[in-house]
Amino acid sequence: MRKRISTIIMTTLMALSLTACGGAAQSTSASKGAEESAEATDSTDSNMKLKVIATPAPASCSQVAVAEELGYFKEEGVDVEIQYVTNLSDMASIIAGGGCDAAFNSYYTVMTWVDSGLDVKVIAANNDMGGTQAAAIRTDIDIKSPKDLENCKLGLVPGAEVNVAIMRMCDEYDVDFDAINKVEVQPADQLSAFESGDIDIIACWEPWLTKAESMGGRFLLSGNKADIEGVPSDVDWLTLYETTVCPTSAVTEKADALAAMLRAVKKAEDYINSNRDEAVKIVAKVCESEESEIAGIMEKNDYRWGVDSQYKETMSSLEDFMFEHKIIQNDIEFDSIHDFSILKKAVPEAYTLD
Repeated sequence: MRKRISTIIMTTLMALSLTACGGAAQSTSASKGAEESAEATDSTDSNMKLKVIATPAPASCSQVAVAEELGYFKEEGVDVEIQYVTNLSDMASIIAGGGCDAAFNSYYTVMTWVDSGLDVKVIAANNDMGGTQAAAIRTDIDIKSPKDLENCKLGLVPGAEVNVAIMRMCDEYDVDFDAINKVEVQPADQLSAFESGDIDIIACWEPWLTKAESMGGRFLLSGNKADIEGVPSDVDWLTLYETTVCPTSAVTEKADALAAMLRAVKKAEDYINSNRDEAVKIVAKVCESEESEIAGIMEKNDYRWGVDSQYKETMSSLEDFMFEHKIIQNDIEFDSIHDFSILKKAVPEAYTLD
């Protein structure tokens, strides 16, 4: 009897031991499977995450601000982290240091980046912002002819887009650009100098021009309009597209995420054009400006998202001008800094260049 009980106990203990070992094995296997699944999920998620930079100005941030606020990025399955950067040199440093996957900036700026050796590609064109690059003159300065501008003190930012419009105006009216007394100063300081009379003309971009006009300045010119001799007219001195630009490596490594982002941005563009008042509220919040000010600036932007023959012709002409006037040192070919492969797959109707 004692032997039988002993046998039963031993059998039970062995069964329990085997069960415990089996449970541990199953637990280890399940744990390993969960870890592998989590790793795969993390890997997939990281491929659909983007770090994006833009300037807090309507031409640069409108689409991304609207897309984020209305949840368009999430709808397209991409996690976008937006960083707003005011200094363009900081933006170039972030891209060079691998700190972002995409940036929103003007084609002009992108060409200066490429000229300095930054390895990037333009993957889409967002809007024509030529109307927001402008100059205003003090009302106490009497201009009877364009040649009188040679006697003025012009505040400008070195390398700024509006300089192209001013140089083309000079070419058209036979004004000696080199004869103009130029004072190199950033927009906020231009405004102070304009108010104090240290400069006669403020030349930069919105919202600084609107602020200058509210202080009594008179509109002088922009990329597409002019009022130099007291007669408002349409001009073609600067067609300037805001673009989506990426480090070249991201075009392949982040292709799916970038495609999703472009679809979201296109939705935002459509919303801006059909719901302007609501879009203004969103953009004003990001820019930390009055809605009335932002509304006026956004009216000067031509929200025409996509790539067509006009884009190629005008940007190629801009590149030629920049090279001819030594704004850039290298003759940059259009195809060398563009890659529309993602755009053509993501939003095929937005590409009509072929």
